[in-house]
Parts: sequence; structure tokens; C-alpha cells
Amino acid sequence: MNPLALISMPYRILAVVVLGLTLVAFGWVKGAQHGEAKLNAHIVKEQAGFIAGMKAAAIHTAAWQKGKDDAIKAANIRSQRNRVDAGLARSELDGLRRDLANSRANLSSASIGSLRKRIAALEDVFEQCSGRYSGVAEKADGHASDALMFEQAWPK
Repeated sequence: MNPLALISMPYRILAVVVLGLTLVAFGWVKGAQHGEAKLNAHIVKEQAGFIAGMKAAAIHTAAWQKGKDDAIKAANIRSQRNRVDAGLARSELDGLRRDLANSRANLSSASIGSLRKRIAALEDVFEQCSGRYSGVAEKADGHASDALMFEQAWPK
């Protein structure tokens, strides 16, 4: 005797339908798990690429920052050197002023009036020229230092 003959036809159909739905549901779940695994693998791969890009950008940024910092440090050293040079120029100028004043004092006993006037005029002209030259030189040194700093800080 056939064991299926004991089960009536509507229950057999119901059993086949339940079995079919169970197999479809099982396949659906397994397919979803496989798709999710592929998606997770893709996400991990994309995140690794993103992290590598961020690391590379951080390395480039650090290199540019170091270049900028080095340029600023060099500019500060040049600025200090320029201040020292300007101080030396002022000292030299003061020495020249003393020499000119001494020669003027020595000529005060001279009898030639036009010579005295000429020395006084030369002293005035020298004062004006030296004052203007010192200011111009100081500004020029500052501008040159700034230009060099920007050139050195520019990313290469």
C-alpha cells in the first residue's frame, strides 16, 4: 500500500504548497545573506580606499605645513638679521654725523664764510639723504623677506 494514499488530496496539496513555500523562503534568506555579504565586502573595500586617501592627504598636508613653517622660520631669521644690519647702518650713520660735526666745529675758526655755508648745506643734504635711505632700505629688506617667505612656503 502507498503511504500517500492515507493522506487525502487536499492535505497533500497543502503539504506540497508548504514545502514549496519553505524552499522559496529558505532560498530567499540564503540569497539575501549572500547579497548582504557582497555588500559588506564592498563597503569594507570602499572604506579602506577612503582611509588610504585620507592618510595620503594628511601626509601631503603635513609636508606643506612643514614647508610653510620652515619658510616662516627663515623669514624670522632674515628679519632679525635685517634689524641687526639696520642697527649697524644707524651706528655708521651716527659716526658719520659726529665726523661731520667735528669737521664743522674745526672749520668754525676758518675765515672763509662760503666754505662754512657749503659745509652746512652739505650736512643738511646728508642728513636728509641718510634718513630717507635708511627708511627705504629697511622697507626693501622687509619686502624682499616677505617675497622670499611666500616663495619658499608655496607648495612644490
